[in-house]
Amino acid sequence: MAALIRWVLSNPTTLSKVSMRITRFALEHPAEIAMSNGRRVAGLLDVSPSSVTRFAAALGFQNYAELRRFFQREVLKARQTRD
Repeated sequence: MAALIRWVLSNPTTLSKVSMRITRFALEHPAEIAMSNGRRVAGLLDVSPSSVTRFAAALGFQNYAELRRFFQREVLKARQTRD
């Protein structure tokens, strides 16, 4: 999550409206990113699947699946620290 926050803070004026929507959603609903494929996330946000893929690439991931695995690890870590 820290990488996402750093990216947003370092690129505030270059983010498109679509990227901001995806970012906001990812920060507010990390479990949804962790459990959903890119098409589902795109559908929930009413954006194109390629926008979700570009978002993952902008964060330095090879593809959405890699971003999803990152979120899965982060969500699991957060749950473990709560317990």
